[in-house]
Amino acid sequence: MISFLANEETSIQDIANMFRINPNFILMNERREIFIPGFYKKLISSNELYLAKKDLFDDLLNVEILNLVNEVKSEKELKERQSFFSVVRATPNSIVVPQPYSFSKMENDLAQIQQLYPFLNVNEIGKTTLGKPIYELVLGSGSRKIHWNASFHANEWITSCVIMKIVEWLCYFCTFTLPSETINGYDLFTQITLSIVPMVNPDGVDLVVNGKVDDPIFQEQAILINGGSNDFTAWKANIRGVDLNNQFPANWEIEKARKIPKSYSPRDYPGDYPLSEAESITMAKLVVERQFDMVLALHTQGKEFYWGYEGLEPEESIRYAEYFAKVSPYRSVRTIDSHAGFKDWFIQKYQKPGFTLELGKGINPLPLSKFHEIYAETMPILFGSLLLI
Repeated sequence: MISFLANEETSIQDIANMFRINPNFILMNERREIFIPGFYKKLISSNELYLAKKDLFDDLLNVEILNLVNEVKSEKELKERQSFFSVVRATPNSIVVPQPYSFSKMENDLAQIQQLYPFLNVNEIGKTTLGKPIYELVLGSGSRKIHWNASFHANEWITSCVIMKIVEWLCYFCTFTLPSETINGYDLFTQITLSIVPMVNPDGVDLVVNGKVDDPIFQEQAILINGGSNDFTAWKANIRGVDLNNQFPANWEIEKARKIPKSYSPRDYPGDYPLSEAESITMAKLVVERQFDMVLALHTQGKEFYWGYEGLEPEESIRYAEYFAKVSPYRSVRTIDSHAGFKDWFIQKYQKPGFTLELGKGINPLPLSKFHEIYAETMPILFGSLLLI
């Protein structure tokens, strides 16, 4: 985000037209200090003026912007300075990059996104077993409430990187206004409220990505649960060895009886009772408090999505399933023999649309070489969930 003092002759609409941004995103205080999301300043020398004029739009418009941001009245005044600020619009690729995505990497990306786009609200909705914050990101203020989440399973951490990349794109989409747009980002997010938990299982993700956690007691326990091995690449559970997506009270007893692990395990152990874990409690509480109209949980792998549970899914789910299958290469699967998942519980409790997306194909954790393919396949599904089908 950039800020500068505007002169009396310049209105917010003038500034919005210059920067090609929806005026509703521009803030002005009593000092006429203007705040614009999606841009950053770059200090350059006066002999680089010709570059600054090409950083944004056309030369003539850029001179107006440079004069405004540097609080001068003419290009001549700019040239008389030894240095001044150029203005650069952030791209959807400015922050989040494919990389082993630990909790600290996500926190760093989140801080940068929020600094650039302060209209993205960040809430701490709970803490993990090891005390890490579980974050919820919120975009919009509309009555229709949609929820996305990622990394219920530790070795599916690539889903967090994908969802954060999509968050960055959505923030960019909200602010970048073009005359040819058929969907206006600002208008869309006055109709919906989007809730995103980008990393449900930070402790487990760090164990997989970093090979360790900071707590020596839990580190030792994890090694014991893992059969004495320090290789945690196959670990799906939280740090206590409970599968968070087998934790919800939707026929949990069936999963408890038939799952092979009967105690803490790197994967598949449903816990001693439903909602026994800090992370699953946090997610259930969020759903109950927010009363979402639709939820989508990102997992890997399989290139398919599940959307039914015991015939309790509404007719609306059929329309979205057909649309998701149309805009992606993912196979639509109505039901599978599975219980106690987040999506299962949501459908059972509310009879509203719920989806589990299995991103990509291969052996978890999926390699980063598949990131761009997964991102391209997932984007139309997630964006489609924001639209009324």
